[in-house]
Amino acid sequence: MGSSDGPLVVGLDSSTQSCKAIAWSRDGRAVAEGRAPLDLMKPRPDYVEQEVTDWWRAATVALRQLVGAVDAKRIAGIAISNQRETVALIDGAGEPIGPASLWLDERAAGLVDRFAAEIGRERLHAITGK
Repeated sequence: MGSSDGPLVVGLDSSTQSCKAIAWSRDGRAVAEGRAPLDLMKPRPDYVEQEVTDWWRAATVALRQLVGAVDAKRIAGIAISNQRETVALIDGAGEPIGPASLWLDERAAGLVDRFAAEIGRERLHAITGK
């Protein structure tokens, strides 16, 4: 079975600058791809944010591009990865309260330094993984 007729696994990667959907064949070939950009907002120094709803929009755009290039019935599974250490707050209805603070946002750098001074960098790393 070649890459033109077998099952596919889709990898959906919502990263900092774009959302990418790639369909992979059983033999490890990229068969089709979709991509949609994501905007970064920097409303103040050290702030880096994104609109949470943009993630869904970008994912649907990327997936629609992908299924426009392959038969959707061939898709056997999907794997999803996202940005590291990005925080999005949602309300009780599952709606975002505001923009997400991205992993490269540095507004808490002073707190990190304070915690490290109080408990030591090694202990802080053991607790947080960072």
